[in-house]
Amino acid sequence: MKRSVCLLSIILPLLACNNEKKNPDVTEIINNESPVVQVDSLRIICDNLKSTVMANNDVARFFVNYERENKRWHSSEEGKQKLVKEFKNKMLTDTLFAKEVASYLQSRTTNEEGIALIDNDIVDDVIGNYDSQDGSYGQIKCFSFNIAIPLIDPLYNGDYEIPATYQIICPVPATSEKKYMPYTKNVNYVTESSKYDGIRKGKGIDLGSFILGEKK
Repeated sequence: MKRSVCLLSIILPLLACNNEKKNPDVTEIINNESPVVQVDSLRIICDNLKSTVMANNDVARFFVNYERENKRWHSSEEGKQKLVKEFKNKMLTDTLFAKEVASYLQSRTTNEEGIALIDNDIVDDVIGNYDSQDGSYGQIKCFSFNIAIPLIDPLYNGDYEIPATYQIICPVPATSEKKYMPYTKNVNYVTESSKYDGIRKGKGIDLGSFILGEKK
């Protein structure tokens, strides 16, 4: 039997049943004889990275900026936990950033030996179905992302990236053409979630699990 319910109000119960402004970094250069010029230092760094990243993508820029402010963060557990904390805070306070994280597609490139430098790896699983009060309907899905965090300086073994994972949980309307990706068109609300155990755990640093939806 169909039931009309609010999208956000059904996601947490479904999980319980199954489990248990962009802020680009710029430097202003002021010249008395010319207008203010903005130098995007993050873009310069991204363009010079060994790994191919999208310099204009806020997700890549977030990781690069974190390393710039926290040199060799990956060499200590404290540095890793601080990254996770700042990532979660950014997700919960910047909806545009959260939408980009949910839509993050890294380029798959190869080195001279044909080995993939960046892995674009996303799997999904259906948590349940929904019927909304506005007449829309579809599925609540969990997407497990495996990504590569780009690095400015290499690891001990020479790698310029570190594997990481996160989950995005959201309603995907039946009318959506890309059911293999999170649906972010009307997202205006983000909250942290417990991990959904019905999907692979992912690899690398666990950046958390997040619910994205529309709050009316």
